[in-house]
Amino acid sequence: MKAHMIILAILFACVTATLAEAGTQVLINQSTTVKAAVQNTTTRSRIGSIVMTGYDDAGTVIGHLCKNAYLPAGRTTTVEIPWQAPNYPTGVYWSSKVAVNTFCPSTWDGDDDEHDD
Repeated sequence: MKAHMIILAILFACVTATLAEAGTQVLINQSTTVKAAVQNTTTRSRIGSIVMTGYDDAGTVIGHLCKNAYLPAGRTTTVEIPWQAPNYPTGVYWSSKVAVNTFCPSTWDGDDDEHDD
């Protein structure tokens, strides 16, 4: 069991996501696409969920995004998720997580805004 846990931890460490939209200014209620470049550095293709959380200038969560993706071995995959900005002007900062061999909840594949419109 311990060996299985270590291998699983290594798989998580080998799949990374880079966000191109960190610190972006958005317009009020702007519809945009959030993009993440997910690099699978392993020799095995994987399926996983890419989870992104958006924060405004005050540190308030303004979006939870999740998308399932096929991640080919040794390649970088661009993942795009539509998102609508809040009803106030702000900067947006994104954090990301890739969960290998897991899926987004069926009701949460895409934009789940935390802000009031």
